Amino acid sequence: MAAARTPRRSSARIRLAGWVIAAAALSAVVACELAAAYELTAARVFCASASASSRFPQRLAMRASDRTPLENSPVVMELEQTALAAAEAWDTVVTDFLEPFVVAAVQGRLEKAEEVSCLKEGGYADASRARLVLTRQDLVDASGTSEAPQEHVVILRIVADFEASGPLPNVLVDIGIDLSQVGDILTNREVAYVALTPDVATTAQRLLKRALAGVSSIEVLEPGMEPEGDQQEVKLVRLDKRDDKNNRDKNRKH
Repeated sequence: MAAARTPRRSSARIRLAGWVIAAAALSAVVACELAAAYELTAARVFCASASASSRFPQRLAMRASDRTPLENSPVVMELEQTALAAAEAWDTVVTDFLEPFVVAAVQGRLEKAEEVSCLKEGGYADASRARLVLTRQDLVDASGTSEAPQEHVVILRIVADFEASGPLPNVLVDIGIDLSQVGDILTNREVAYVALTPDVATTAQRLLKRALAGVSSIEVLEPGMEPEGDQQEVKLVRLDKRDDKNNRDKNRKH
């Protein structure tokens, strides 16, 4: 009986060993496939990252090239056409006050147009915001000199309490003066210099006496005199309602 059972046990052990070997082989195959899949995924991720990084500068370059240069902006091109039309008609056109980068861009567009004269007028030599006098060069040559700056820009010298009055651009807008009619604003303690178009200078001189606090004097700066002070941004400043009310109350008291 014992001798008869021995082959069965050996056969069972052989089958068990075979299953173990097969399982081990299957595990090895699965492990190899997983490793290969991982390597493939990693390679794909690396390639995708490398491809994306190589395309990134190109995207930046494309975006940069899509941006419209200032010289080709609608405002600058319209001013160029205005200058060319004025020169052709032997006429003179004076713009509003423009930002310095717009002035530079227009001058750059017109530098090759020999028949066009593009004069910058800001009221003083180092003016930032300026008006452009667009005309035919022959008219400037015939007159011998360019027109007097004061014909296009008037600078007011104002002595007042500006801390109690609020930002000057806000005050100017409050009295009905558009900021396109305002050039540089320079402040030096209680003295301010404001460049304006001549058509609003008289109105500003009259209304600022009531709109500003502690006004001592408002007078037109003599031609040839240079304004001094810190340049202020010509834009509206958002004020706290309480500060705005306090400024108005102070102005009423004065």
